Amino acid sequence: MKDVVLIGCGYVADLYMRSFDVMTDMRVLGAFDRDPERRRAFCARWQLRMLPDMAAVKEAGAIGLISFLVPFVGCAAAAYYVLGWQPMPSGAADASAALRQ
Repeated sequence: MKDVVLIGCGYVADLYMRSFDVMTDMRVLGAFDRDPERRRAFCARWQLRMLPDMAAVKEAGAIGLISFLVPFVGCAAAAYYVLGWQPMPSGAADASAALRQ
């Protein structure tokens, strides 16, 4: 079973949760969003653990995949498998700048 953490709790995250419902080999450990109200509402709706910051994401468990639904690449620097749908940096300079965010 792969443990998943969602980063970004907007409307696309709801679509992901519907997909994870039918994926019996995936388990969502929790979700993080920079907007505390959106994070609270999303986690309440899906009965997920609220992850208040990136440190909590790292402490969530043996994560097999991080699905980030916002333009955030710090997860890749932490050596997690990352599934993302936002624009990624196109060159080394852009990637280095994104990792410093």
